[in-house]
Amino acid sequence: MTFNSLILFDPNDWYWISTDGRIYSSARNKIVYSYDFAYVAFLQAHGAATPWPKDASGQQTNAALQAVLLTYGINVTIPTQ
Repeated sequence: MTFNSLILFDPNDWYWISTDGRIYSSARNKIVYSYDFAYVAFLQAHGAATPWPKDASGQQTNAALQAVLLTYGINVTIPTQ
């Protein structure tokens, strides 16, 4: 028997990962490490983090991620690592 899993996206409790290895947690509004307990649990439940968005020039910037989060009504300042 095969089951299809349904992944429910919750922008208030999600992770985004950049190509340079930064991992942002919207639940904690901070950059976390790949071995972070909550991030590891998230990966086990969801399989992968969402790629960090890119701006118009193709760069993965804090502003690009902030723009995505604002579409969900999440107004945050993403701290730098």
